[in-house]
Amino acid sequence: MLPKKQKLTKGDFSLLGKNGKNFHSPHLTLRVYRASEGIENKYSFVVSKKVSTKSTQRNALKRCGYRVIGKVLGGARKGFSCVFFFKKTPEDGRFSEPVIQKEIIGLLQEAQVL
Repeated sequence: MLPKKQKLTKGDFSLLGKNGKNFHSPHLTLRVYRASEGIENKYSFVVSKKVSTKSTQRNALKRCGYRVIGKVLGGARKGFSCVFFFKKTPEDGRFSEPVIQKEIIGLLQEAQVL
């Protein structure tokens, strides 16, 4: 779990919508906004009802994402705001943590956050 100061607020989302850059993988989309250099990175995960209608599954996906971010947090460059959007998949809607971890790390490297 990430500390509250490392999670995005509602106000941060408006900046991402206007100035963010998108990166895609099969199960996730990453939107990154470059804030100022010295500020700690902030992260958020969004899981829509299209992905899963059950809130328990959506919350489990968010928790899984925050666990992965907590593991790779040490090697990240500072000054970024990142939002991960889970995509609806044609499978049964189940995501495994190793797949999510691989995609999150790949997207962060592509966005040059790691």
